[in-house]
This record gives sequence, C-alpha cells and structure tokens, in this order.
Amino acid sequence: MDDGKYRKRLLFDVDTLVAREILGEKKYRKIYKYIKRFMYSKGFNWIQGSGYESIDSISLLKISIILEELIEKNEYIEKCIRDIRVASIVDDKSLNDVFDYDGTPGKYKDMYKKQKTNNLILVDWIDNYKKHNVFLKRRLEAYVNTYYGGCA
Repeated sequence: MDDGKYRKRLLFDVDTLVAREILGEKKYRKIYKYIKRFMYSKGFNWIQGSGYESIDSISLLKISIILEELIEKNEYIEKCIRDIRVASIVDDKSLNDVFDYDGTPGKYKDMYKKQKTNNLILVDWIDNYKKHNVFLKRRLEAYVNTYYGGCA
C-alpha cells in the first residue's frame, strides 16, 4: 500500500484528435496549458511534454482526489486523456552528461539542409529513371506493334 512516502511522477497522454473535436482547431492545445496551470496549483512541477512531478511526497489517494478535481473543473478533460500513468520516484538520476546539450545546434547546424539537398538529388534521379523507363516502355511497345502486330 502506498502511504505517500515518495514523490510521484504523472504522465498524461492527451488524445489531440478528441481535444480538437471538443475545443476546436484553434483552441485544442489550450488543454496542455490548463493541465499545467492546474498541476502547478496542486504542488507539481512540469518536467517535459505532459509529465509532472510532485514537489513533496504524496499518496495515490491524494493524486486520485487531485485528478477528480481536475475533471470537475473542466469535465471535457475526462474524454481527452487517453492514458495517465503514475510512478513513485524512488531514485531519480540525471543522465544529461551522456548528451552534449548546450542550447545550440553546434556542428549540426546545416545538417538538415545538406540532407534535404541530398534527398532532392535522389528524387531528381528517381524521376529521371522513371521517365527513362517510360521512354523505353514506349519504344518496346512501338517495336512490338510494328513487328508483331500489337501482341504486347
């Protein structure tokens, strides 16, 4: 039984198609802002995406009560949450040192542009290949029609 001796991590999976149908194309993303504001007010910090961590230890019962309150304030949310997970934070380690993040693209700045150029060259080659095959097919059909009376 969870007696609330651990902090908790909550992960929401919002069904954006349902949220779009309920809130409309221009407003459906507001669900994320609403959830974030609500979770802050209940003692959670936003970590990334739709993930939140409690600032203090909290029980599963208290989390259930918080989620019920979230739905009471905006009933439509119960139709928009496809999945929600909770986990106790027993040990939280950062693995950021594995990455070279410094807020800049560094040496990869123009990588996408180069990749896009290479892809365009490949697309041009494929288009030319297709055109060439169409040309060969037409020549073969003409040959068959001429010498075999259209048996192709």
